[in-house]
Amino acid sequence: MSEKIRVGVIGAGWISEMAHLPAWSKLADIVEIVAVSDLNVERAESAAAKFGVPMAVSDFRQLLEIDQIDAVSVCTPPVAHSDVTIAALEAGKHVVCEKPMAIDLPSAEAMVAASEKTGKKLAIQFQSRFHPAAQALKKMIEDGDLGDIYYANAVYHRRRGIPGWGTFQSRAHNGGGALIDVGVHALDMALWLSGHPKPVAVFGSAYSKFGKRTDIYGALPAEKSQEFDVDDSAFAMIKFANGATFNLECSWALNIDNERQKVILAGERGGAELHPLRVFKDSPEMLIDIVPSKLKDVDFPTMHAMAIEDFVRAIKEDCDPLVTAKQALMVSQIVDAVYRSQEDGGMVALTE
Repeated sequence: MSEKIRVGVIGAGWISEMAHLPAWSKLADIVEIVAVSDLNVERAESAAAKFGVPMAVSDFRQLLEIDQIDAVSVCTPPVAHSDVTIAALEAGKHVVCEKPMAIDLPSAEAMVAASEKTGKKLAIQFQSRFHPAAQALKKMIEDGDLGDIYYANAVYHRRRGIPGWGTFQSRAHNGGGALIDVGVHALDMALWLSGHPKPVAVFGSAYSKFGKRTDIYGALPAEKSQEFDVDDSAFAMIKFANGATFNLECSWALNIDNERQKVILAGERGGAELHPLRVFKDSPEMLIDIVPSKLKDVDFPTMHAMAIEDFVRAIKEDCDPLVTAKQALMVSQIVDAVYRSQEDGGMVALTE
């Protein structure tokens, strides 16, 4: 590998310009962005010009043929995540891929298999793990402050917020709706904080109550609403081999008072919630609520930049990134089980 890590970015849409390209650019002392690709070559050329990238191409395979490239960001629509990631791994590139990992479980499994076969690193962009409050809570849990965690409630609700751009309305292109788009963030956070216990059973429901309607606040454009065939809310109970139970709630549209993103954890020695971070303890005399002070808040692009920096560290030090492919695969397994539970109307047992 060259002294600098040489990078290609596949997909030049919103997430690429808002997060990945700026994150790689901030590491200019150790990273060189070599090329950007996008099916819309004008968009690739625009992104390349904005970030000083020397090459823009329309076919990602052209990018993967550049031997000097060590790693790629996969910022395509979800339907292409698996094919592009596997092609990049097989071309000898390390990969950081946007979430959702893939549009279905077999595709996610194939990505993990390709990473293991090629020996190349694969990280999935669950950037919320890098928030300072999440990092602080993770350390407290690892130090035993909460004891064994046996309950979690992972929540990501929007009162009105069905995406009106891209292909979010299409299951064929996105794999699902609110669950696979925003629910995965809350689920990943709960799993990571609790140490990734093994899921054994899932009972869930997914609803599509708002996407096709034109008589609501925040309605989709007509052409999008006609195509809408995904969930705009989903709910699940997950049982784990260690006896723990998680509840998962998510929505793009739900008749509640306000948007909320929250993870609540309960252990035998204490509990906690994000965001903001609060810790719940007791003594023989009283209940104690702890509110840490002076924790830095960071925005969405900054968390993405921290995730990219961690990926670079993993490449340079030949170690695992914070978000490993197998951990992300567990999220995909649970999402798949929620959708199967909705279709079958019963509990779904998870096996090896």
